[in-house]
Amino acid sequence: MAYVTLNCPWNYYVAVCETARPLVSLSISTTANQAADLIVKNSVQKSLNIVVCISPLFLYERWQMLVTAIGIWRHYGANEVVVYYLSALETVYRLMKAYESSGLIRLESFPSLPSFDDNVHLFEKIEWRNQPSAYLDCLYSYRESAQYIIFADPDDVLVPKLGQTYLSEFEQLFERWPDASGFLYNRLDLEVYHDSIGKPIGEFRLDELLQNYKPRNCAPTSATKYAAIPSRIIGAWIHNSGRIVGDFVDHKISCEENSFLHFRTWFESSAQNQGTFLLLRASNLGKKVLTQFAQ
Repeated sequence: MAYVTLNCPWNYYVAVCETARPLVSLSISTTANQAADLIVKNSVQKSLNIVVCISPLFLYERWQMLVTAIGIWRHYGANEVVVYYLSALETVYRLMKAYESSGLIRLESFPSLPSFDDNVHLFEKIEWRNQPSAYLDCLYSYRESAQYIIFADPDDVLVPKLGQTYLSEFEQLFERWPDASGFLYNRLDLEVYHDSIGKPIGEFRLDELLQNYKPRNCAPTSATKYAAIPSRIIGAWIHNSGRIVGDFVDHKISCEENSFLHFRTWFESSAQNQGTFLLLRASNLGKKVLTQFAQ
């Protein structure tokens, strides 16, 4: 199957096939004497309530945002936070490795597409720099084990309002819509005022950042953010499911009920002090990692 995508020369396909068990190797071929070996990854088998899949980091430098997002995701009940990366500043990469060593995230290397010609860059020939393949990888890694999967960009977070945790919020929504394949959230853009830019990591204060932002208006949009019931979808995209099993449907949450927080614009200042609905207890998560990393 394939998505209906932008007018790109390259596209994504998901092949569903039976294989031998245990699987030793897997290849694909269109001829009898030549085949391409495929990388085999086993899916995660342990049961998890909430998994968060983060879009691939590309030339990433805003470690303050990543630290904030991981702290919030974990605080409200994410069992696994999967961070895909293509490239990042060395400091950001080392910080993420420290988070991985502490068990706060799972770091996944996102492979670059090969270049067949110096004048042909494949990331320009495929939709959204190949991001959907990361979402599909995350979906099928956790489709058999996770109760819910959240797909998010590095600068997006969700703070539950209908319950104390992600699981309790999603369970309330599922009780309302038993035919749900997932839940679509609008976005609330934030202006962030923080003076940590250029300062050492050891001086970063997550509790200060969570108090110094200015919310804009939440407006209904087609570019929603998505929390999926993975057993009911067979495709994944950051704004919706892509492909749904049977007669299940995605349901949209109103701005009045809740929305994703989009840390869109950053200013080097700490004068706003308007952060009123983020729980500051999230600042305790990862503080030990930051302290150790700064030493």
